[in-house]
Amino acid sequence: GQVLDPDGNPVGLVLVRAVGAPGGDAAISRQSGAFTLPLTSGVYVVEVAGPAELLADNDWISPAPQKLVLTPDTAPSPLTLQYRRGDADIHGRLTLSGTLAAAANGDEKRAMVWAMTAGAHTKTWVSMPMAAGEEYHLPALQGQQWLVSASYWDGEQAWFVQQQVTVSGSDVPLDL
Repeated sequence: GQVLDPDGNPVGLVLVRAVGAPGGDAAISRQSGAFTLPLTSGVYVVEVAGPAELLADNDWISPAPQKLVLTPDTAPSPLTLQYRRGDADIHGRLTLSGTLAAAANGDEKRAMVWAMTAGAHTKTWVSMPMAAGEEYHLPALQGQQWLVSASYWDGEQAWFVQQQVTVSGSDVPLDL
């Protein structure tokens, strides 16, 4: 198959994985966007595992996972996994408690913020603590419930937060 950006251009260096019965496999797309997964007969879900946040200005949403049924007597059709752009923006501040903010001692650390819904995911990184007026931004698709999560490692402990949000419009403020 092939991995494409939202405009239909090939995307290389993306992890593509197939999971199903009787097992699965994974591959990295080449610069041409092409990938090959050596699979046996069975039913699989084929999806990308990233890293969209490194390939674009954080405005890509993962391609929808695709079902693949392989039988011994039928040649598989090539799959196209194409990134999408959202029609909504989930954004807000990721705030540490006063104790954690003081513990950072001005050292720049990063937190990962991501959102998931059925058939789509996106993520970004933010510096912690966030500067005044700074926000994270995640593209989203309207009309869906998204689980927005963030994780932060302060050097000694891991911190995690998540919240579910319904994306019913193009602008969705959500502080975590």
